[in-house]
Amino acid sequence: MTAAKSAPNNYRKKSAARLAAVQILYHIDIGKITSEEALKNFQENYLGKNIEEEAAVKPDIALMSKIVLGVQEKVADLDGMIRATLSDEWKLERMEKVILAILRAGAYELLACPETDTSIIISEYLDVTYAFYEDKEIKFVNAALNRLGQTLRE
Repeated sequence: MTAAKSAPNNYRKKSAARLAAVQILYHIDIGKITSEEALKNFQENYLGKNIEEEAAVKPDIALMSKIVLGVQEKVADLDGMIRATLSDEWKLERMEKVILAILRAGAYELLACPETDTSIIISEYLDVTYAFYEDKEIKFVNAALNRLGQTLRE
């Protein structure tokens, strides 16, 4: 397979990894389970399964695991960075768990993956946000990740 043919597939695997990482982080947060348990559960029960009778793209397992484990390792630091981007009326403790998982994953990649362009990371997490939400939340995630990108990458 040529590099040109594998590039779109590789991109889709990375996109699927980010979506899966957010879902796993959400399950860790609500289920109070370890990241290792959540990753194992995902790989045993969801990996390669069809979604609404459509073949699921297999995520880039290395990227998915890196995001999940990295977020868990640095969650306090990431939460501090996210908190610094929010106005006074937004509190992390009251934020929806999916939004928080998206922001943590995005913040982690902005911090720990300098090889990936800021615009790609933000765009990818906006796509994840689109999977769950509509206009207001998408604008919120975009603003927060843009602020984080400016803080962490400049």
